[in-house]
This record gives sequence, structure tokens and C-alpha cells, in this order.
Amino acid sequence: MLSISTIIVFMVIIHIICAIVLMFLWMQNRSRYQGTGLWAANLALKAAGLLLIVLRGTIPLWMATVFATTLFVVGEIMLYQGLGVFLQVRVRQLHNMVILAFYVLVHGYFSIITASLATRNLILSAAWLFICMQSVWLLFVRIKSEFRFLTLSTGISLGLYSVINMVRIIDYFIYPN
Repeated sequence: MLSISTIIVFMVIIHIICAIVLMFLWMQNRSRYQGTGLWAANLALKAAGLLLIVLRGTIPLWMATVFATTLFVVGEIMLYQGLGVFLQVRVRQLHNMVILAFYVLVHGYFSIITASLATRNLILSAAWLFICMQSVWLLFVRIKSEFRFLTLSTGISLGLYSVINMVRIIDYFIYPN
């Protein structure tokens, strides 16, 4: 039987491989396709966050909880920015920086002061949902019509990811413990 730590280690490896592949693609095509470097940074940040979670118990708690999941949220923001750059659509990030600051404060409170895994999951799901829905909106609504076919599968994937986060939020209120 696989432990959760083993599964997360595999996720770290997969994210690192994907980040490396995207970095090579970015280096080869950066003059033709802008934004792919931000996609690679997203995967690298998520791999680093997952690695910090695996190291829980050997590193300070705030690094394994607050900092690790903050890397996830920053990665999602970078993905959104990268999609905007790739599609040549200006995206604003000030509200996402406010969300990020709020996330760090609230997540830190429920990690260090009042330990509540369920509430931390709620906060992370809400932050991911908020940022991910911006990406979905960008991919389906804000782009030029000639790019819609190109962004369809990514938009569907991010839409499903948003649905998963919605279910996690609903689950929190149905089963709060």
C-alpha cells in the first residue's frame, strides 16, 4: 500500500519533469511563444511546495504549511499571468496580490495559532478557485475567437480543477471536521 508521502514524492518528480520540459520548450521557442517560462515557473513552485510538505517534521511547521501552500497559490498566479502573456491579453494582478497577502495571513493563523487542517484546506481551495476561475474566464471569454480552439482543452482542464475546488469548499460546510 502506498503512503501519502510516497504519492506526494511522485507528484514532486512529475512536477519537476514537467517544469524541465517546459523550460526547454521556453528556451527553444521564447521568441515565438511568450509566457511559457511562467508556466514552467508555476510547475517548479508547485514541486517545491510539495517537497516542503514531504519534509514536514524535519523542517519548521510554518515552512511545511504556510510557505509550501503559498508557493501553490503563487504558482497559480504565475500560470494565469503566463496564459495572459501567451494569448497577448493584458491581465491585472493587483487583486491577486491582495488575495495572496490575505491568504498568507489567514492560512498562517490556522496553521500556527489555531491548528485547523479543514479550514486551511478551505482557504487554499478558495484561493485556487478564485485564481483558476480567472484563467478559465481568460481562456474562454477574453481571448480572440481564433485562439478558442487552441485554448479549449486547457480551459476545460482548469474548469474541472475549479469544480474540484468548489466541491472541496462545499464539502467543508457539509462535513466541517
